[in-house]
Amino acid sequence: MSSMNLSRKIDQPTIDLFILVNRITTTLNMPYLIEGATARDLVYHHRFGTPVKRATTDVDFGIQVSSWKEFESLSQTLVSEGFKTTKSAHSFLCPNNTKQTKEA
Repeated sequence: MSSMNLSRKIDQPTIDLFILVNRITTTLNMPYLIEGATARDLVYHHRFGTPVKRATTDVDFGIQVSSWKEFESLSQTLVSEGFKTTKSAHSFLCPNNTKQTKEA
């Protein structure tokens, strides 16, 4: 598998979100991945030039937790870092309010 150089190809708010989630999950020692349409677009658009056709601007992350206690710790940390809670326990609004994140 080859790596992709995505420098200067992703908008700054998305980069800031990736950096923040990476810092939080690294600190909590929780592996994560970017999934959904954002992951698809990173590969197909930025690697192969396929046009982006999105109905939403949310970013989906899968974050591995081993217990509800770890999930609560993650949720509390996200909120302390400026994320806003939503009606769904697994969905947060990011601090800059331009993207919704979903933690799975």
